[in-house]
Amino acid sequence: RAYAELSGVKKGGLITPDDVIGTAGALVSVFVHDPEFQGQTKDRLATPEATRLVETAVRDRFDHWLLAVAAYNSGEGRISKALKKAGGDRSFWALKLPSETVAHVPRWLALAALIKQPPAGFSVPAIPDFPLVEVVQLPGQIALTVAAELSGASLQRIQQLNAALRMGATAPDGPHQLLLPSAAAAQLREALQSQNLTLVRYAPYTIANGDSLSVLAERSGTTVAALRKVNQLSSNKIRVGKTLLLPDGLKVAAAKPRPLPNGPAGHKRQQHTVSNGESLWTIARRYQTTVRKLAHWNAMSTRDTLRAGRTLVVWLPAEGSA
Repeated sequence: RAYAELSGVKKGGLITPDDVIGTAGALVSVFVHDPEFQGQTKDRLATPEATRLVETAVRDRFDHWLLAVAAYNSGEGRISKALKKAGGDRSFWALKLPSETVAHVPRWLALAALIKQPPAGFSVPAIPDFPLVEVVQLPGQIALTVAAELSGASLQRIQQLNAALRMGATAPDGPHQLLLPSAAAAQLREALQSQNLTLVRYAPYTIANGDSLSVLAERSGTTVAALRKVNQLSSNKIRVGKTLLLPDGLKVAAAKPRPLPNGPAGHKRQQHTVSNGESLWTIARRYQTTVRKLAHWNAMSTRDTLRAGRTLVVWLPAEGSA
């Protein structure tokens, strides 16, 4: 079910061991919430705590593995309702369930018995007991596109194994680690031995109205300190129209529009489209108000530069008001 949600419906006969490994990695990857970076989770891979969370997510609710297996087939809600109707008997065999689920659990038990004690003429293929995926510790934040280039793994595979990383990079404040196929993990570790390796690449960005270092850092998955260092800034002050270097290849989160304040009592709202050559001062003078009020009504700074075509809100005294 988890695999279908991540990768679309796939017939059972087409699911490979890599599919199962990828799904398990993704489940662990997205288990611990951290809304500040990915908007969803922070990566904590291959930890005992995360493993226990995944292993007991359903089992602990129903106190028995047979009920957990039935829940994966029929849904947790249906099993819970069946348990209530059964009264004190919490045995799978006592529950009234759909015929598919009734048959599913015995098939699961039969398969387990065949693997544990194969009868004559029945052979179980040997499965090598070695890790197919490994956690790679990193010296800092890394873009997933860079990780793909250095490790040789496809970007799609890295995204599947590290499904929590929604911004296209590891979190700026850590943990700095990735889950990779073993061969790719070895190649990435070797590549990380190189000096002056660029793990996050940057591209020029023109500062717009309303931008600040903190806003840009949040939107591009980095920190204010990192932006100041890359752009050699001595303070957090930036100016509209100037160019900054921002992380390239990361998914930039949509800027959150600032809510405009309500106008004063006894005033009506009017819109003004900025023309070439206009400024806050000329517009404020036209409507017989102040630059400070005009900036406040539009959630701006009094020092912001206006662009032609922008729409501003102006509050004018209503007819009959003092």
